[in-house]
Amino acid sequence: MNIWLITTGEPVPISGKSPHRLMRTGYFSAFLANAGHNVVWWASAFSHAEKQFLDIPGDVLHIRGNMEIRLLRGCGYKNNVSLARIRDHKQVAANFWELARQSQKPDLILCSYPTIELSAAAVRYGKEFKVPVMLDIRDMWPDVFLELVPFLFRPLLRFLISPYYRKAIDAIKGAKAVTGVTDEYISWALNLAARERAESDVCVPLGYERHVLNAHDFAAAKQELKQKGVLDYSGMTLCFFGTLGRQFEIDVVIAAAKILKSKGYPVRFVICGGGDRAEYYKRKAAGVSNFILPGRVNAAEISVLMAQSAAGLAPYRESKNFYWNIPNKIGEYLSGGLPIILGLKEGVAKSLLSENDCCVEYNGSAETLAEKIAELHDSPAVLERLRKNAVKLFESSFRAERIYSDFASHLTRIAKHAM
Repeated sequence: MNIWLITTGEPVPISGKSPHRLMRTGYFSAFLANAGHNVVWWASAFSHAEKQFLDIPGDVLHIRGNMEIRLLRGCGYKNNVSLARIRDHKQVAANFWELARQSQKPDLILCSYPTIELSAAAVRYGKEFKVPVMLDIRDMWPDVFLELVPFLFRPLLRFLISPYYRKAIDAIKGAKAVTGVTDEYISWALNLAARERAESDVCVPLGYERHVLNAHDFAAAKQELKQKGVLDYSGMTLCFFGTLGRQFEIDVVIAAAKILKSKGYPVRFVICGGGDRAEYYKRKAAGVSNFILPGRVNAAEISVLMAQSAAGLAPYRESKNFYWNIPNKIGEYLSGGLPIILGLKEGVAKSLLSENDCCVEYNGSAETLAEKIAELHDSPAVLERLRKNAVKLFESSFRAERIYSDFASHLTRIAKHAM
């Protein structure tokens, strides 16, 4: 089949660059191409994580004979919550609409939701050219915007962004099928659009693979991490990889680091990534020697650092968006055999990790976080049990090959039924 994947928020594999940190579309696009399908991945020429345009010539990346990435242009943005980001999303969707109409039509389109604008453009294209469009729910836009303001002001904001709601509802209603990483995400989308669930609306969990580094990438990653000051530590390391924005309560982690330092525990926190709040956290953690901010790291560095870590940090802010989601970070940590230190008080991820005995919960409290980490440090047998259970859960629920094989079969059925 000829398949279009539309996802703008993920890293894209660029030839000659450092090892790539693949996510859902990155894994799935490679799986589809390996299975013999012709794949076009429509992505953004702007890196959401790094807040800069990709340094590559042209707008088409030829990955292999049956797979290419087409880059869409927008104005870019410096902050996640900004008018510039709204403009960028509109421009990217308009660019897709223009280029898609000039391209050979596919047999099926799988579009990540959000963005709302691209999802709407994909569904519009599908209707005009009679191509089935599936929406893969990744985030609860525009509902998540309401959490940015105090409860008292949410009705006003809901009114102001009502055009986004109308566009989101139209896109979800017009999709041939709705998928998502959890059933809760699918139910949210279907309820928003007042649409009944069909057999084609299936849950597709996040899939990951363990990174097996070659000697060159391993040596380069170790050297880079050594220069960043995060190797050669004999105590306990706790790691984090992600965008340093308001969705994480890193302040709580800093406070816990101070508590553990004051008590003499040889525990350090390595918080990797950039983002809107990176500079704020640097100032906040000044003088806290066991709290390290090495900046962004590539996939090879993540692999090496996870191998040297005792657990992965998931300090998510309390939000319905995270309660109903199993974020990328969960699968990534489990792929490295790491138990997870989780801040959420409830939700799908908490239930899954608790039932499989591979997490430590601290309910958003710095004191509790420090206490739980101290207990882990003093109980090697408990930590080893959690690690073994993390490996078991990864193998049973997050293996990319099994998950995306089933997903590919589902896409094939949707395309055939649409003929």
